[in-house]
Amino acid sequence: MFAFLKNTKIGLRIVMALSLPAFGVLAFSGFAMIDKYQASAEMDKVAELGRVLPVISALVHEMQKERGMSAIFISFKGKKFTQQLPPRKTDTNKRRATLAETFKAFDAASFGAIIVGTIETAQNALKALDNKRTQITGLDITVPQMAKYYTMTITKLLGIVEAIAQLSSNNEVSKIIAAYTYFLQSKERSGIERAMGAGGFSAGKFSPDVYGKFVRLISMQDTYLSRFALYASADEKAYLKPTVSGPVVDEINQLRKIAMDSPTTGSTQGVTGGGISSRALPRRSIF
Repeated sequence: MFAFLKNTKIGLRIVMALSLPAFGVLAFSGFAMIDKYQASAEMDKVAELGRVLPVISALVHEMQKERGMSAIFISFKGKKFTQQLPPRKTDTNKRRATLAETFKAFDAASFGAIIVGTIETAQNALKALDNKRTQITGLDITVPQMAKYYTMTITKLLGIVEAIAQLSSNNEVSKIIAAYTYFLQSKERSGIERAMGAGGFSAGKFSPDVYGKFVRLISMQDTYLSRFALYASADEKAYLKPTVSGPVVDEINQLRKIAMDSPTTGSTQGVTGGGISSRALPRRSIF
């Protein structure tokens, strides 16, 4: 090598000496551009799936309300919410149709097997919705059986959100999706709490099993909201506090107290399931 350089003309040797750092700079620049391209491509894919998140949340929201109203309908043998339940189903159907159209708008396979699998699992669960509704209308299903189906299906829908959270290697994007996921999980527990509360108040008492679930659901909501706070931005946390407050929340807290005190007082103080079915913790999204 040294003999070769010694016999090489000085001009060529200078050119070669200058070219080596240049090649290094070009290689480094190339790697940097590849990294930027990959990051940009990843962000585009996450953004595309990010547009699905509000559509999933909207369907989950309607199914949560339908679950609560169905619990009252079954508990009262179809004598309550006979007129209100059909419009609730219509709202759910609209959200379900919107989600189906949204899924058609992108190639799920390009996002990997996990996304494909979670979407297919959720879609298969949704196929049973109309049959469950028929059983509810015909009073051929119990409240626990009904709640189990709705809860299972909602869990599968939220599973898509959780799968999306695993796609990004960008820390900030992952934090945003994690915060969103924890908030939705807390909201789902509040929806199940509503169904449990409706059942307890409808019966005029909370059985030990229902009472235990009711108390645990409140605790789980607090846990998920604590995790939300770890990942949410300052603006998101600042928006949540005044949003989840006011007369409706005060009323819910009072109903919670009545329920939690019922084993001691032996009374639900005249509150009926039909009176609380349309009440819920504020559902306005913070995203």
